[in-house]
Amino acid sequence: MDRVCKLNINLTNISIPAIIKKNDSNASVLFPNVINVNVVLDGDRPLGSIQYLSTLVDFSRLQTISVRLPNYFTLDMNPVDNIGILLERAFNVRSFAIRTSCVNDVSIANIKGICSILPRHVRHFQVNTRLFEQMKEILEQVQHISSISFRSPG
Repeated sequence: MDRVCKLNINLTNISIPAIIKKNDSNASVLFPNVINVNVVLDGDRPLGSIQYLSTLVDFSRLQTISVRLPNYFTLDMNPVDNIGILLERAFNVRSFAIRTSCVNDVSIANIKGICSILPRHVRHFQVNTRLFEQMKEILEQVQHISSISFRSPG
């Protein structure tokens, strides 16, 4: 598993409590050389999903993270906080993409939440939106980002 450098993983409906290891600094991860991870973060336990992901990849080696959120994503579900935890632990990430799995645009409230968790070490950001007001909000919120890509959902 040392040759794997890109991992695509769907964390939907995984039985996380049975899989998570205790956070042991001596524990090795399953894919130690992954630098690019694409995650589908959908389900009841997004924080558990991130804990599970930490048993698969070494967060400190990650350079690119792409997260796809559920169709029904809202701020009260706390995915933004959990993604923030992931980005804090993955301190070498330079590129971050966030997508929804539906044709609806991410709401302005969710855009503000997402922008508020982007750490300074992230330089490239991709997000689903086709609305000018959302693009403007993102540009105003994330001035430390070097490049922003807007993708039309769908």
